[in-house]
Amino acid sequence: MDVLYNFFMKKTLLALCITFVSPLYVGAQLADDYGTSSTVRGAGYCPNLSITMQRGSTDATTQGQASQLQRFLIERGYLDIDAPTGRIAGLTVQAIKDFQTENNLPAYGIAGSLTRAAIARVCSGNVTTTTTTSTNTTTGTTAGTATTLAPSATFTASTYTTTTGQPVSLAWSSTNTTSCSVRNSQTGGNGGTVLTLGTQVVYPTVTTTYTLTCINQNATPQQEVTKTVTVTVGSTTTTNTTVQAPTLSVNLSPSSIVRGGSVSLSWTSTGATACTGKNAALTTSEPLTLSGSRTLSPTQTTTYKIECTGANGQVVSVEKTVTVESTTTTNASTNTGVPTVGLSASSYTLTAGQSAQVAWNTADATTCTATYGGRTETVQLQGQVTVTPTQTTTYKLVCANATGSTEKSITITVTQASSSSGTGNTTTTSPNTQTTAYAPIVALSAATYSMFSGQSTQIAWNTADATACTAYYGGRTEQVSTQGLLTISPTETTTYRLVCTNGQKSAEKSITITVTPGSQAVAPTYVDMSLSPTTVGSQGYFKVSWTGNNNASTFNIKVNNTIYPQTGPSWTGTPASLGLGAGTHLFSAQACNIVGCSSWTGAYLLTVTN
Repeated sequence: MDVLYNFFMKKTLLALCITFVSPLYVGAQLADDYGTSSTVRGAGYCPNLSITMQRGSTDATTQGQASQLQRFLIERGYLDIDAPTGRIAGLTVQAIKDFQTENNLPAYGIAGSLTRAAIARVCSGNVTTTTTTSTNTTTGTTAGTATTLAPSATFTASTYTTTTGQPVSLAWSSTNTTSCSVRNSQTGGNGGTVLTLGTQVVYPTVTTTYTLTCINQNATPQQEVTKTVTVTVGSTTTTNTTVQAPTLSVNLSPSSIVRGGSVSLSWTSTGATACTGKNAALTTSEPLTLSGSRTLSPTQTTTYKIECTGANGQVVSVEKTVTVESTTTTNASTNTGVPTVGLSASSYTLTAGQSAQVAWNTADATTCTATYGGRTETVQLQGQVTVTPTQTTTYKLVCANATGSTEKSITITVTQASSSSGTGNTTTTSPNTQTTAYAPIVALSAATYSMFSGQSTQIAWNTADATACTAYYGGRTEQVSTQGLLTISPTETTTYRLVCTNGQKSAEKSITITVTPGSQAVAPTYVDMSLSPTTVGSQGYFKVSWTGNNNASTFNIKVNNTIYPQTGPSWTGTPASLGLGAGTHLFSAQACNIVGCSSWTGAYLLTVTN
């Protein structure tokens, strides 16, 4: 005992002499950094650890486990401080490294799952909470007698009374435990193994008792604690009524207008709980009343789509197309049995080198052929292209079906660039020779401008009046087409420069992709989520908001068992738009980045009234 006393006194005096310790920060312990424990310094306090701890961890963020870890390191001789401080700082980080080195683990100074397992192995058969010693006079060895803090647990349900098939969230937490399991009275058995802190969603169809059992395998003998909750499932009355599918009637009048005119779009639904409308060429839609009308003034041929959802989730939709004619459109068809064709341009007068958008749409057509500038090609039944004619050009579109065909034409007038000849102030324009008077137009963009090493993004470019392009990036130079799309995976911050020429003039654009080294990337560990309001009617609006840590870039919002990927910070919707009927529905969230995703968190319940 005198030897041990002198040993610890020397350690304490040494600790008082230390004035500043600044260990380097290192990356998180990897899941495959396995090691073999081979050294035991002697009996001492054995903690029950379940949370990864590193520099900055405190008792407040680790449920008191920071002090437990420090006490273990103090009593084992790794940490030279008088008592636990409840905060992981420089001395504790170095003590963790010393323990990891001594037990053949990578010395990162972070108490991860492998380090916690090594602590448990070191503690096997030794004193945990208090220590008494007995001496064997025959062998002269000293053994420990274990007395362990009893495990404890809490176990709750989001509701204790429900109806058949409705979601119920079970939540539990425990201390002084190494593993837990949950079983129910319907299936019996030992139940599935779960984390010592977590949630689980269940869908009971009859009254069910759920039992949480948590054990401490470090105790000798092994100790366990059991908690139960009972969810009472009320009976529901099943009727044989048949829910009729919704019906939807849409009228668009007139179906063809001259640009600048207006149309009336009206709709009537029966048996619907929600309706939305949109331009069929777009991905976004807006809520509509179940019946109503709108006055619209499209500038080009447009298809409008109205969609209504019934109480049983059935969806009915109707599309209507209005053909917008320009003042230069010819050969209009009045035969109602043949296709309807709309053809327009964003501009009908250009200077050589300029571009315009040509768009078309059809109804009741099966094939379409475009003719322009001496070329003929088959095109889709609807679409949009960018054209850069060098001279006045007529674009003709012929669409056909089994009944016949319809032809539409538009003409884009091109004014040639002028050039000077002779002397004096005379300016002549050659009708047969185009002189490029403009530098190329270059557009260059990326899907994202900030990323982690190992991630990928796409770079897209387009040009006008260019005949050749050269790309410069990362010390490389290569010839590329005048338009294109490229997937890249830079390992460091890189500038991409595109230089395009038409033989006379050139233009360039540059973008920079900022790359954060992947070794600094850490998967999100939590999501802060809110749901407001928590009770709405089927047509009422609710808003879900969320944030995550560690540069979370995407989120998954789970409604009951359906997952909706998200990239923004919030989501507003109606129960009807998600097909949620009357009752209670569970919302939870998950944050993700390049490294991985957090666990599902949150157990927000949305109650939908009739």
